[in-house]
Amino acid sequence: MKGDLQKEEERKSIKFLFLSDTHFGVHYAVKPRNMLRHQYGKSFFNKVEQIFQSNIRKNKIDFILHGGDFFNRSEPFPDVVKKATSSLLWAAKYVPIYLIPGNHERSKLPIGLLEYHENIHIFSKPCSYLFEKDEFRVKIAGFPYIRHHAQKKIKPVVSKAWKNEITKFRTHPHYSILLMHQLVQGSRVEHYTFNRGHNVVKSRDIPPYFDLVATGHVHRYQSLYEDNKRIVSSHTQHRMSQNVPSKTWCFISSSKQESKSFPNPMICYSGSCERVSMMERNEDKGYIYGRIDFNETINHQSLKMELEFIPQPSVIMKYLKWDLTIKPLEQSMDELKFLIQKLYTNHSDSSLAGIIHVSIQNPESTQFSEISPLVNYAKEKGVLLTFRWKKKEKES
Repeated sequence: MKGDLQKEEERKSIKFLFLSDTHFGVHYAVKPRNMLRHQYGKSFFNKVEQIFQSNIRKNKIDFILHGGDFFNRSEPFPDVVKKATSSLLWAAKYVPIYLIPGNHERSKLPIGLLEYHENIHIFSKPCSYLFEKDEFRVKIAGFPYIRHHAQKKIKPVVSKAWKNEITKFRTHPHYSILLMHQLVQGSRVEHYTFNRGHNVVKSRDIPPYFDLVATGHVHRYQSLYEDNKRIVSSHTQHRMSQNVPSKTWCFISSSKQESKSFPNPMICYSGSCERVSMMERNEDKGYIYGRIDFNETINHQSLKMELEFIPQPSVIMKYLKWDLTIKPLEQSMDELKFLIQKLYTNHSDSSLAGIIHVSIQNPESTQFSEISPLVNYAKEKGVLLTFRWKKKEKES
């Protein structure tokens, strides 16, 4: 289902995608022994390919931003590189792509000669690029993942990125974006908020001359802003609007636009395109669609930016805890079998119906031989079933 922004009447505008943390190669085996897990790994490639093709062909996207962790490791297997870069090369035939090396790539993207492709721009050092369309100029600054003491280093690195112009700008840009892959104060995962630490960047250290900060690293979609007390908060509403002349942002609900506005810059995490771990089982996954509207004369007072998070179907994940002192094994197995059948009945054409992880709290009372028939049953139904035996604070 297309987002509201994509349904609106076409105007003179610049449209872009922002996605991040694709983690190509995760759960993917070159010589697979578990075909369901392998299928799960393949879904990461398929998801990004669908996002690229549907938006470039139908929505006439002008450029793509990638917020880092393109690969899941610094030295991916050749087959993973080939599959990942095929989608990248296809998209680069039509639009420029800007990529940040993330922490999983150890701040260096291993794609070889593709770095010299005219439409693939990799921030291997702090620098800026210019995107121009109909005389409207967007400055895109970025830098590789700062691995140590990011809080102290962020100011000089961002300043260097802004000044180091790969494309020589004739005049000042009309709009500016900072692309990075860092933890920002206030960002959330599950029940934890990042507030302290030498690698947690403070939003006040990001210059206000940036209109938008597009960042990766946190897999949960969220937007960060500051209130009057300079305290960073997170927001998960799917649409945002920016009054570019006044450099303020507001959130748009389904019924009305919030009256309260927030100052530049808005910091956005697109999150990962697919659920990477069980911790993300309750999170929406997708990408951000952005549009900057302008008129023929590029009157700065008429500039308008809107962002929308576009959710995508993701693998269903279930997490169960078995305490066999409370509920007998036979009853727990019957309930699990019912859940497996339910996932199988409701799944689409994909061969992976879902993922279930069971944590057994008292392993001394259970042997794997007792539950192994369930593993085979789940495999027949296209459900990836895993168990973990937990004994006090130690795992086996």
